[in-house]
Order: sequence, then structure tokens, then C-alpha cells
Amino acid sequence: MLKSLFVKLLSILRHCPICGQFYFSVNFTCKSCNQKLFGSINFSKAEVNLPFPVYSLWTWGKLDYFLSFLLYSLKGSGNSFFYKKVAEECFFQPVLLKKELIYIPAASRSKYLDHSGYFAKALADKCSSKFLNILCRKKNKKQKRLSRMDRLKNSTSLKNTISSQDLKSIGNKNIIFVDDVLTTGGTALSAYKALGCPKFFKVLVLAYRPKIR
Repeated sequence: MLKSLFVKLLSILRHCPICGQFYFSVNFTCKSCNQKLFGSINFSKAEVNLPFPVYSLWTWGKLDYFLSFLLYSLKGSGNSFFYKKVAEECFFQPVLLKKELIYIPAASRSKYLDHSGYFAKALADKCSSKFLNILCRKKNKKQKRLSRMDRLKNSTSLKNTISSQDLKSIGNKNIIFVDDVLTTGGTALSAYKALGCPKFFKVLVLAYRPKIR
């Protein structure tokens, strides 16, 4: 009886990825971290030297361990319920609520949706917009002597199933490229080029991490 009770307890017990404490909830984090997380949202435009605007929920400082734990715990697949909560509570922003929005996630490392895919899908569903998972990681063997920034700039391509006609059809739409973190902007720039440098292109990330000088 004690064993069955213990098994049942484990099935409903949660472990907060930020502070580490155990709690009973369906939330991604404990109540304390959840309040701190959503209470510290500062939807803003990042100051970046890129040919398109970048918007973020949080700015990731050098010693912001709280945000670091959150972002690392979200890597990979799963946690779709967290992104649904973010979409429900945080993204009713006039700058993004335009007609014919298309949400495109950063290229995944596998054939399945990862953190960026779940994030983009949640946003698209909430706004009743189109979700297109059309980017993939480019396998380029001639990158040994390239800098990290140069590698990122050339790391993304379109999936083989996307034709030039498909690309042309979304060229004049409002494209929102979705990722979890933006630092140098190389990944976003690579996606921008892969999509043919669309006129209406914005980047939306959970956190912007300014370059530490």
C-alpha cells in the first residue's frame, strides 16, 4: 500500500526547473517562480544591428541565472503547455497583431518540433494565424575556417518540399520568425536570407541576450 501511494505521489509531483523545489501543479514552474517569471516580462524592441526588428519578452543579463535555468530547461521537445501560457498572457501586442501573419520557427536539429516550433505553433494558434515549419539546418562541410558568426549566417536553408512559388506566395506576408534566444542574430539573419529577404520580416524571441563587451 505504501508503495502504490508513493507511485501515485510521483505521478503528480513536479520539480521546478528554476528553483529546484517540488510542488503539486500542472504548471511548468512552481508558483513562486511562475509569478516572478511572468511578473518580470518586458516586451520590448531590441537594439540590434540587423535589417529587421527584433522583439523579446526578457533581456538576458550576464548574471541572470533565473532566466538561464528557464531557457535551458526548455531546450528540446515537450513543454508545449508553457508556450501556450506565454501565448495566452503575453503576446497581444499591436505591433504583431496584423492581418496574414505567418509564424515560422527556427530550424530544428531533428525532424520533430523543438522549443522554437512549439513556441511558434502556440502563437499561431492563439492568433488564428498560419504556422509554417519550412526551415532546416544546412549541412555545409566547408565551414572549418569560418567564424561562429559566419557559420550561423549560413546555417539555414529551406526544406526540399518548398518550391520557389511557395516562397513567392509568402513574400509579401507579415513573417514572424520565432526562436528562444537571440544573441549575435546570426540564426535569424540566416533564416531571413533563406526566405529571400522578405520585406515584412520580424523576429520574436523569449529572451534577447546583448553581447557582453
